[in-house]
Amino acid sequence: MTRYTLYSGGQGSFRAAKVHRAQHPDADYLLVFTDTLYEDADTYRFLIESAVNVFGRKLDWTIDAEAAPDYRAAAGTPIEEYCGNPDWRAWLAEIRERAMADIPELIWLVEGRDPWEVFRDRRYLGNSRIDPCSEMLKRRFFAQWRAEYCDPEVDTFAIGIGDWESHRFDDGEGGGVGPRMDGPIARHSAVTRRITRACSMRPSSSWGSRRRATTVSATCTTIAEACASRVVRPTGRTATRSSPCGSPTTP
Repeated sequence: MTRYTLYSGGQGSFRAAKVHRAQHPDADYLLVFTDTLYEDADTYRFLIESAVNVFGRKLDWTIDAEAAPDYRAAAGTPIEEYCGNPDWRAWLAEIRERAMADIPELIWLVEGRDPWEVFRDRRYLGNSRIDPCSEMLKRRFFAQWRAEYCDPEVDTFAIGIGDWESHRFDDGEGGGVGPRMDGPIARHSAVTRRITRACSMRPSSSWGSRRRATTVSATCTTIAEACASRVVRPTGRTATRSSPCGSPTTP
């Protein structure tokens, strides 16, 4: 039996990993991160530093998020030719290889596309109600990896769902996160606070950076205009223009 935490680079999954690890210190334990290739540079910094913290390791290097390459492609790149910024992708590949070498318990999965490539390929712009990027790059890709490499009968996965969103385990209509999933911070909120209070981790600034907040809206507008004639909208609904994975922006 192997125990995993689905790791996102956010505080929720970090707390889940700390609690899950503390509860099962002798178990075979791994972290699984599904990368969209489009997280904020500081999210990758926190991902690596917090994974080190979970396993009590030490690294002699870290990420300077401000010095990371620009994730944006060159202005005027046709949507049909878009495949991300080569410098950004190369930087990600380097830190991914280095992190997995120094933290062997970290499994870093990459489907190969970023959210904008998924939007183009699906001919649908993700929004706050429908998230083709998370569906393809995270949930579906993880499900494929899990089916190939894990034992569905015994392996357990911890997720960073808190007690305020316990409905996500069972939505009342047969849906939810699925079997063999555990929510340690939802079931053990007092333990979670005690364990994570002792950690001196600097959380990720994530989407708070001015650079990303201002440029995502512009990128989204460009792609929305390029794909407008090809977007497939749900019947009876109006498509909402949004940034990757559902954060609404101003049209």
